[in-house]
Amino acid sequence: MKKIYVNKNDSVALIIEKVIKSGEEEIVLYIPRGSDLASSRNNFKLVKREAQSAHKVISIESVDDDVLELADSFSIKALNPF
Repeated sequence: MKKIYVNKNDSVALIIEKVIKSGEEEIVLYIPRGSDLASSRNNFKLVKREAQSAHKVISIESVDDDVLELADSFSIKALNPF
């Protein structure tokens, strides 16, 4: 399992690229509070779709309740590490 740290300003395309290029099949995305990724539901839809296409299993760690809620709405395993 690989943990990928997402920066607040990372674009959805950059995050997808990191997921696809990862050598691991299982990936945990750590998404910080206030991340641009949480600005649109479609971002989570895209990340999930592209991860599935690349045969990757993603989950999300975040302290941001909005991120956790968005991930859950697309059936992406999400948890608050604290």
